[in-house]
Amino acid sequence: MKFSLLILISISLTISSCIPEPEIQGNVLKNHNSIPFNVTAHNGQNINSLNMNHDFFLMTFVFTECTDVCPIVVSQIKQALVLNSSETTTPVILISVDPQNDNNESVNEFITKWELSSNWSYIYGSHNSLETIWENYFINPISLSTIEDLSNKLASKNKIIHTSPVYIFNKNGKAQVVHNSPIIPKKLLNDIKAVSRQ
Repeated sequence: MKFSLLILISISLTISSCIPEPEIQGNVLKNHNSIPFNVTAHNGQNINSLNMNHDFFLMTFVFTECTDVCPIVVSQIKQALVLNSSETTTPVILISVDPQNDNNESVNEFITKWELSSNWSYIYGSHNSLETIWENYFINPISLSTIEDLSNKLASKNKIIHTSPVYIFNKNGKAQVVHNSPIIPKKLLNDIKAVSRQ
């Protein structure tokens, strides 16, 4: 009986060890030099990419007046974190691509509007303070001014053309994987789990 039990355990261990790890669904960053950053978030919290005290964290690029791509990407990140049961614990960093218009008031409105919990940090500031992060993560925001006819009055509305990749960092603050639009929550979750095991 004991012998049979040992055989069953041995077989199950052999089978489990043969099951391949799930393949990375995003783009693996093999030669990317993740320059560390140390910035202050919208809530006054210090964000040091080398000391996040978590197995992984996420980062993407948004602006508060965005009505198309940004809310979608934020929603997709939230869905992935809900699937991971870590929607209120995983650090998520939002980097502004609109230093001219993102400010304390607009950022707090954005946080409230999209119901982002305290593990979400919004980084905004001057163009110079954000430019190094943009360049290191291949972001080149272009500001346009669109004119809208609103109640027979011409109103100027700021429009930023930019990409919103989602980067997954490991516990050492190094970007490991990037997902580009469209962000698929289940694929993002797959890679979150892979990076968190490193």
